[in-house]
Amino acid sequence: MRYLPLYLDAHALPCLIVGGGEVAARKLAWLRRAGARVTLVAPERCPALQESEDFHYLAARFDPTHLDGQRLVIAATNQYEVNLAVAEACRARGIPVNVVDTPSLCSFIVPALVDRSPLIVSISTGGAAPVLATRVRSQIEALLPASLAALTAFMGEQRATVKARHPTPNARRRFWQRFLVSEIPALLARAAPAAEAAFAALLAADLSEALAARESHVTLNSLHPGDLTLDALALLTDADRLVYAPAIPQVIRDYARRDAEVLALAAGEPAPPAPGHTVYVHLRAAGASPSAPHQTQEP
Repeated sequence: MRYLPLYLDAHALPCLIVGGGEVAARKLAWLRRAGARVTLVAPERCPALQESEDFHYLAARFDPTHLDGQRLVIAATNQYEVNLAVAEACRARGIPVNVVDTPSLCSFIVPALVDRSPLIVSISTGGAAPVLATRVRSQIEALLPASLAALTAFMGEQRATVKARHPTPNARRRFWQRFLVSEIPALLARAAPAAEAAFAALLAADLSEALAARESHVTLNSLHPGDLTLDALALLTDADRLVYAPAIPQVIRDYARRDAEVLALAAGEPAPPAPGHTVYVHLRAAGASPSAPHQTQEP
């Protein structure tokens, strides 16, 4: 992974766009949606930029002094020499810069976005195949309903309440897992009072059974991550603790949550007991005749 995915708080962030064409207009709209404070510099600007007044316009050719006070820069001209000059000036000052359609000059890239604010999904190919990123975005758009925006906002509003009721991270995670499979998300879209009543009841419920120690097993017939079933993926991402045989590759272990304990065991070595959900990942012995790409079992 070359590019580190981050979400930057752009509210009131001083940003510079170099260029006055249609591409610059799209980048302006993108930055303004995030609340950035934008300056645009170009000798001329297209009609789309003339209609907007929510940015500061400098009718000039780019000069490095235009970078004074800027925290993020996008070069969107159709002249390589100008874009190169912008990129070099930004790098000299340590300012993140994106040069449209020229990944080699970028210190950051702009992903394709699925916007269900405050839920945001970003898709990037590292600049290698932007059309593919757009295609994947359209597929994800079709899967994620608009109601996710209200659901995400509700969960954010209730975080402090849930934290007061369930002080430990594991308890909060189990609570939210129960919440997401309950009737409450559907109720939020059509009956807010009923949703709030159901939420209060769920908040008061006993989580001791969900937090009790339990074990699951995932037996792999293949070490290829593409062979993982949805059931196996669900177990890997749910685990509080992932215990794996030495042959299991990192690409599969990476499906565990970042806060999960990940433990390698030598052949035949027993795992010490632990609270929470422990998932054991095994590789099927050679010569066995599997009935599926892999099996999951939860005693």
